Amino acid sequence: MIKRMGKLTLTQALERLDWTIALFSVQNFHDSVIAIKEIKKELQGEQNFGILNSTFKVLQTTFIVEYNTTPHRILCSDFFKKRYTTVKKINIKGLNKRTLNRNWLDSMEQREKARKTISTLDEILIDGMKTDYQKVVGISYDYLAHIDGMYGKYLKDFVIFDMLSKLEPVDYNKIKEMDIRNIKEYFKGVPGSSCLFEGWNDEIRNTIAHSSFWYDEKKKKIIFEERRKNRTHEKTLDELLEMKEKLEDIEDLVFFYNEIHTIDKVVSDLIRK
Repeated sequence: MIKRMGKLTLTQALERLDWTIALFSVQNFHDSVIAIKEIKKELQGEQNFGILNSTFKVLQTTFIVEYNTTPHRILCSDFFKKRYTTVKKINIKGLNKRTLNRNWLDSMEQREKARKTISTLDEILIDGMKTDYQKVVGISYDYLAHIDGMYGKYLKDFVIFDMLSKLEPVDYNKIKEMDIRNIKEYFKGVPGSSCLFEGWNDEIRNTIAHSSFWYDEKKKKIIFEERRKNRTHEKTLDELLEMKEKLEDIEDLVFFYNEIHTIDKVVSDLIRK
């Protein structure tokens, strides 16, 4: 579980880095793990700021390289990185950082629990799916779980970083109330933002929530029936799986960027002591 850190002792910082190493290892981000281990080694040694700073930059670069495995991931990371880098460079005046950090940490704790729950669901569904029909049902409800459990929450970080990069005041309570439709409206007309919503289809999400879908064995397609609007959507199993993976692209990108941000804070606070 994510713990409120403040300034950690060296032992606590090293333990936190070990937890981060485990997270990156699960995703097979091997070069990123090497960079984190180098940071840990330097903290145990001379704690040279120049070496730590350069290694941290290596970590940021290697993560993006290892994350960018598909065209969709490249588009998403380019969009997010531009705003994240801007926020890191500028001096944000008038921002209540203490309130934002507290709210942000509460949100991260909620996301961690949701991520663990949905990751467990992923494993259960994958192990239990034998026939095509079972795969359709399993992936459909997994898709619903990602939308309602994590995807919409992680999109809010895109809004926060976009506002901060433009030096706009961040009303966390207002952002907290934004749903996916509100976020899409916020980014309407913003170049490069369409990649954030490629995996999201609200009508398909609603049909799954109401169990209003089935698998047509002859067509080899899933039929999603939106009864209120009297229309249907048809997707192959592979198309639905790709939609789900695009939701996960957003979740993984923000999750690991936040983890890198946490490492930066842990190390910076420690060497300032």
